[in-house]
Amino acid sequence: MHSSFYLSVFAILYFYLSFEVIKQRRVTRTAYGYGKNVMAGHVGAHSNFASYTPIFLILLIMSENQWALPFWSVHLIGIAFLIGRLLHFTSLTKHEHLDPPSFRFRVAGMGITFTCMLLLAVYILVRYLLALAIAQ
Repeated sequence: MHSSFYLSVFAILYFYLSFEVIKQRRVTRTAYGYGKNVMAGHVGAHSNFASYTPIFLILLIMSENQWALPFWSVHLIGIAFLIGRLLHFTSLTKHEHLDPPSFRFRVAGMGITFTCMLLLAVYILVRYLLALAIAQ
């Protein structure tokens, strides 16, 4: 139930990232590919979001619906993942083109993303193994 909130938040964020790519394509007159360097950051942020977010949401929904992850945990990890994604997006679209490039936000964003996903995966696995042991 609570994970549906994050499903909708991340869907809206995905549309925002999509429109940012479209906007940059118009500005740079790039029909496909990366075109100028400015496009690479937006396309990269969009594709990275599209790669990690669906898996995270599946893990979050499974944790909540099948393994009774407490609602406060759903919100804690959902907000953390959102912060991670926003840091990563900011890094690729705002800070990547600095001289020298700043990877601080990118590293932090991916660290938070990986941590959230790993925590949920381990939670599901432990709960599954405990349920299996009890059923024996």
